[in-house]
Amino acid sequence: MYRAYREYFNQIAPEWHTKVSKEPLPLRDYLLRFGISPGDHVLDIGAGTGRVTLHLIDIVGPKGKVVAEDISDRMLELAKYILNGRSAYFTCSDACALSFLS
Repeated sequence: MYRAYREYFNQIAPEWHTKVSKEPLPLRDYLLRFGISPGDHVLDIGAGTGRVTLHLIDIVGPKGKVVAEDISDRMLELAKYILNGRSAYFTCSDACALSFLS
């Protein structure tokens, strides 16, 4: 199953960023409702092309950490490109099998 998901998301990666909402303020406001604060460490599961990751980086600031996890290596490649050097850690893995959760 893991391979099927990876293949699917790798195929749609080039269009994915254009298919999700481009409304930045409601998304950022929504994230703030979770109580994320400067200095927090956040795991963005299913980060895709980094739309949420970008907001998380801004919210946690330079003392915080954001890990962008996705099953698709192509999605993460695009996220790295779109984030253009913004500070985040990237991991290509199945969220159900993250090593630090065991």
